[in-house]
Amino acid sequence: MIGVKAQHAGMIQQFGLARRFKREIDRSIALDGSDPQALTDLMEFYLLAPGIAGGDVKRAEATAQTIAGIDYGIMWRKSTAHLGAFAVNIDATMLDRFYQPPSLAVQSLYTARAAGLINVATPLATPGNQLEVLGNPRVKGTFALDWVLDPVRVGASVVYTGKTKDTNFLSTSGVPWPVASMTVVNLYTQYTFAQAFQAHDIHVRVGARNLLNKSPPLESDGYNGALYVPYGRYLYASLGVLL
Repeated sequence: MIGVKAQHAGMIQQFGLARRFKREIDRSIALDGSDPQALTDLMEFYLLAPGIAGGDVKRAEATAQTIAGIDYGIMWRKSTAHLGAFAVNIDATMLDRFYQPPSLAVQSLYTARAAGLINVATPLATPGNQLEVLGNPRVKGTFALDWVLDPVRVGASVVYTGKTKDTNFLSTSGVPWPVASMTVVNLYTQYTFAQAFQAHDIHVRVGARNLLNKSPPLESDGYNGALYVPYGRYLYASLGVLL
């Protein structure tokens, strides 16, 4: 939003907005250095911002990425007279290319490590192929099923997050730590009491998130809560009134 404002503001206002936009990008990258959106914003900042505000074409080239893949989205609905209504949603992302070219400085460090000039287990920034690296799984997907037969509703979902590699934690031979995939199952059931409260419907729902109590895979600095479900089995109940 700030970046859009900066593109349409006056020169003096652009300078202030550009610096503010850069600070927001830096905060995002500090939280997740492989966040594709944050890195794309950073590249656009370097390309579009004036030099006095931090624009730099060479830095933009070092930040550029190539990302290719397929997003799948499938929805199916079916209503029956006696068996109720069914709804299925499938969303999945499959990446087949995620590449970030290395800067000259980073490339020189990789060359030095390969030549044995620095410790082979020394973690370095990970340009090049980003697939399955630091929170970039090749495959992510969600399957959701809902069934309704008044006054009962039942829903279930399965969330799959593919494996990754933690390049911040290397073996003595320089192999990244493998981070396993994770599959989470969620389930709920709901009952509706029609016109139970002053002519309004009351919904009672109970459910479980992470029903099978799966633990998230470990990385060098703990759990990646932005990618994997960071909690165990979570039971809940709710009460709602439809006004």
